[in-house]
Amino acid sequence: MRVPERLSERALVLAADSPARGEGTASTGAAEAPLEGRVLLGGPLAVVLTEEFVADDSELKAFVAQEAATAVYHLVHLGLTVTAPAGRPPLHSIDLRLELTAADGAAFQPVAWSLSPRHLVTGRTAERTLSLGPSLKLLGAEVSVGSASWTTSGADGRPWLRAVRELRSDPAWEFRRVSGAELEGEHRLAAVVRTPRGSATTLGLGVTAAVRRRTGLLRKYVQELVEPLQSAVDL
Repeated sequence: MRVPERLSERALVLAADSPARGEGTASTGAAEAPLEGRVLLGGPLAVVLTEEFVADDSELKAFVAQEAATAVYHLVHLGLTVTAPAGRPPLHSIDLRLELTAADGAAFQPVAWSLSPRHLVTGRTAERTLSLGPSLKLLGAEVSVGSASWTTSGADGRPWLRAVRELRSDPAWEFRRVSGAELEGEHRLAAVVRTPRGSATTLGLGVTAAVRRRTGLLRKYVQELVEPLQSAVDL
């Protein structure tokens, strides 16, 4: 399976959310400017994992065939590019939320079967992996059902990225600024999504970014996007 090197990106315009606790609620009479151009969203790019697509791996092919009567698996690629313009405060945190919904009458609701990366800490290197079935390979590594694994090196560090709510319809990745890890730059993300066969699935995306002000308080900015989850290739 070929992982795309680049994803089509769009610059997000995140609207100011309600004030953080302790910030005060007095209105100045003017709307606060949105957070524009600081976060770029890549994708989503979804590839249907058909038997033909995974034909080179006999175990993976057998798993997909076994599930074919009721479920369809999608490999969804996403990316976040974070910028730091001169003179602007760095972002303190970013959350990328997914909301998976199936049409009325579907046999079950779609879920994030596996997320990658799942947990990253400072001072360690990580190998991107995803799972589909017991001891099956996806993205080049052996992993168990619903989990991901990494080859790590270095001393224990501080967590700065974690995936949450696997096997649910509302998974997310949470980025946090910590010493030794920069949020600025490109971040590639991927998910295996299990959807009901014969039912359209919608992928909702929500991005929340927070900036720490000089007062030490956080100001949050939000943008929501909704689009259908479709195959990116004709198989």
